[in-house]
Amino acid sequence: MLLSRDDTKRISDRLLARSKADHCLVKIEGSEGSNLRFARGSATTNGYRSTLRVVIESRMGQRAGSASASGLDEGDLDTAQRRSEEIARSAPENPELLPPLGPQSYPTGAGYDEPTAAVRAIDLARAMRPAIEEAAGRNIDVAGFGSAAQGFDALATSAGLFAHDRYTDAELTVTARNKQGTWSGWAGVSETRFGRIDAAQLGRRAIDKAAHSATPV
Repeated sequence: MLLSRDDTKRISDRLLARSKADHCLVKIEGSEGSNLRFARGSATTNGYRSTLRVVIESRMGQRAGSASASGLDEGDLDTAQRRSEEIARSAPENPELLPPLGPQSYPTGAGYDEPTAAVRAIDLARAMRPAIEEAAGRNIDVAGFGSAAQGFDALATSAGLFAHDRYTDAELTVTARNKQGTWSGWAGVSETRFGRIDAAQLGRRAIDKAAHSATPV
């Protein structure tokens, strides 16, 4: 699930306001993305994944406790907040625990790419096609996994800090194996921008490793 800066600010402000701890930190993170697996010349599965997590950390003096919820249900958030406070009360003191940060000024992150956020399973399939075709032409079995996602991270503290940042990531891995089962190869890459991934070159690297004809020793 994706939340805007305003949404995360509103949620964190509400949680901070009802905290009974000396200090409170709220971390909210979410993501959405597509993925595709292929093997033996065609796609095998594809999916779309959405996640959201709210972590509440309560501090009582030098004691800290945290609990999380996997959604925005008010009952779940209230339970997580009360649980974090209970853990903090019973936790041992940590003499190295520092106070939470107050207001900060952060530049806009460079890890978000709009075209990557728009990638879907059909785009992943098109990117993988050159590797599949080359493997078929060289009599190599090939399989792989591709994904593209966008997400956000937000952090708020009772001392006045609030930060929100968006990101994108993309991944492609290819595993190749010759028909005799004597040689195999793997290649993979992770990027913040899907457009930087050369899927054809990546597939060729894995296929080259699997295409040896010499008897392995």
